[in-house]
Amino acid sequence: MTRAESHLVFSGGENPNTFLEELPVEVVKLVPDVRESEVGETTQAHLEISIPTIDGPVGHSPHTLMRDDVFEGVEDGRGAEFGTRVHEFAEDYVLGDDVVPVNEDERHVKEFIDSLEGELRVEEDAYLPLTVDGEQVTISGVVDLVHIRPEVVEVVDFKTDLGRHAESEYRKQLSVYYHVLSEWFTDRDVTASIFYTADDERVDIVPLTGSNLSELIAKESTSNSL
Repeated sequence: MTRAESHLVFSGGENPNTFLEELPVEVVKLVPDVRESEVGETTQAHLEISIPTIDGPVGHSPHTLMRDDVFEGVEDGRGAEFGTRVHEFAEDYVLGDDVVPVNEDERHVKEFIDSLEGELRVEEDAYLPLTVDGEQVTISGVVDLVHIRPEVVEVVDFKTDLGRHAESEYRKQLSVYYHVLSEWFTDRDVTASIFYTADDERVDIVPLTGSNLSELIAKESTSNSL
C-alpha cells in the first residue's frame, strides 16, 4: 500500500522558480479572492476559562492550631509592629548586617545570639506533611532561628510577650517546627525552646506528637465546618 501525500507550494510572480518547474506533478494556478473589508465597530468579548481544582495537600499554618482567646484581655502587650521589628533585628544580626540594638529586647537578642557557637540559620521555611482523617494536609511556617551543633539541633522562637499567657499555644507552633527539623536532621537530637526577649529568658518546650497535631487539625476543621 502506498501512502498518498499532498503538497501545497506557493510561488509569486510571472516566472516561477526552477524547483516548481521540475516537480513531477500538475501545477494548478489559483487566483486569490481578495475583497475589501470594512472595519466596523470593535466589540469587546470576555474570555471565559475554567480553572481546574488542583489535587494536593490542604495547607495549614501553625497559627490555625492556636487559640486566639489566650490573647484576649492582655493589656500589657506591645503590638505586632514591635514584635516584627525585633524579629527583623534578629534576622539582620545573624546575617551579619550592620545593625545596632535600639531597645532592651534587641540587646537581649544580640547577647543570646552571641552566646551560640554553632551554625545559625534564620527564617527557615518549614513544611510538615500529616494525614488527617485519611486526607493529606501540610502545616507550613517559618522558624525564627535554627542553631546547628554537631550532636544537637536547637529550634528557637523569639517572643516579645511580657507574660506567659500563650505558652501552651506556642507549644503547638514549636511542635510543628520540631518535627520538621527532626526529619531534616535524623542523625541528631532536636530540641525546641522559646526565647522571651523582654525577660532575656529561654524556656524549653516539650513538643507534641505528630498524632497530637493531627488531632488538633481535625478538631479545628470540624469546628470551622459547624
